[in-house]
Amino acid sequence: MHRILYATTALLLAACSGGDGPVTPKPTEAKCDGVTVNVRTLAPFERVVISADEVTCFALAGGDREYLVVPQLTGATLPYGGYGFRLGDPTAVTASVTTAPADEPAWLRVAQGRAAPEPPADAQSRLDTRMREREAAWTPAAGGVRTGTALLRVRSATASVDTLRTFSVLNTLATTPAYTPVGARLRFAGTRVLLYVDTLAAAAFTEAELAGMGTLYDQRLAPAVNSTFGTGSDIDGNSRVIFLLTPTVNSIVTASQCTATGFVRGFFYNHDLSSTDATSNRGEVFYAYVPDPTGRWSCAHTKADVLANLPPTFVHELQHMVSFGEHAIKRNGTAEEVWLNEGLSHMAEEIGSLTYETRFPAPTGRTNPTSIFPDSASPFINPNVLYSYRYLFSSAIYS
Repeated sequence: MHRILYATTALLLAACSGGDGPVTPKPTEAKCDGVTVNVRTLAPFERVVISADEVTCFALAGGDREYLVVPQLTGATLPYGGYGFRLGDPTAVTASVTTAPADEPAWLRVAQGRAAPEPPADAQSRLDTRMREREAAWTPAAGGVRTGTALLRVRSATASVDTLRTFSVLNTLATTPAYTPVGARLRFAGTRVLLYVDTLAAAAFTEAELAGMGTLYDQRLAPAVNSTFGTGSDIDGNSRVIFLLTPTVNSIVTASQCTATGFVRGFFYNHDLSSTDATSNRGEVFYAYVPDPTGRWSCAHTKADVLANLPPTFVHELQHMVSFGEHAIKRNGTAEEVWLNEGLSHMAEEIGSLTYETRFPAPTGRTNPTSIFPDSASPFINPNVLYSYRYLFSSAIYS
């Protein structure tokens, strides 16, 4: 069976700027009966340019072959306007369309031709989506300039290690927010990051591990994000970001949910910057999960996995925090467009990788000397490589 390419000019209209009126290309449709055609067989990875004259009715050899077809308009004298093309067999019978589930997006049915339903989002993606939706729904107060110092109570800029503080922590993926009061102690105080640990997980890390984590976030990761995306807001007046490690994040999903759709590693919630409710912590706070090797709070997480997952999660969510602080709090505007906000956070992960690639040029810092990336860069860059693969493999589903 041959794959027939059938092209025709469309009746699309487009207006030029600069005072030019719309151009209407003359509609034409070349006859293509599917009988007398030029069948072209290409070798693997061979490419060919098909001219406008022959593309009106042109066939590529079928069988198990697949082709990438790129329509192009290369004529310098073509008028500005709309042009269409059509690919397929002109004699084929139109396929029937089955009824799709009510919750299936229309774009997916069109893009994939009924190929597959959208895969269920993992827990982290669902929460990220919920957070970005809530940011987008927030609008500045009517009248006057909305600033952090005018709207929210300013907390003392001083903080001593071992100080106990109570936080209000989001505990659900549901549409309606719910919160858990969490008592936590300050275990590390840097110039950019304050590291708190939930008293229920006081033994989750050793003092040396906490010092190493705090130093990493304070002296390497936060500066990399801030120097690229900005400093964000500082509504509590402490010039630092609060990093709270709590099993409340672990328990956002149950153990069975974790097995089915994954778990939440961490998040930033704009509620802490844009609300005066009692459930707002009125400051720049990032929340993350803790090691749980016995599965006390949800599915089990080893300390090694948590220590590897938190750095890329930190830079990803810190970008979201900076973005909302810069747009909504400091500039009295609205949140960044969701697609761009997420894209910038993935860029933040790559910046995290680049910090280690710079520190450890090839072949240093690699268990395998031929590895492209040093071992320390892997947690930052590996997810983005996976996302790239997913996009290339199924771009109708993955952004």
